[in-house]
Amino acid sequence: MNIYTFQVEDAYRFADFIGAGNNVKRSGSELVFRICPYCRSGKDKGTFAINLGTGAFNCKRASCGAKGNMLTLAKD
Repeated sequence: MNIYTFQVEDAYRFADFIGAGNNVKRSGSELVFRICPYCRSGKDKGTFAINLGTGAFNCKRASCGAKGNMLTLAKD
């Protein structure tokens, strides 16, 4: 049985997969996206981030609040 182990490259591959391209930046231990792939709001930019240590993500917009890990992103 294979168990998934998060790799930093997975976050960058996800950004490429959704076409985020230049709309992501590394900030400390997070990869911050300009627009959340769940709520797609451009109103509050930079609220969606993937933790590069754990692979956990969240959207800080109260009206969205999406959170999970890389497996959640792959499933969704």
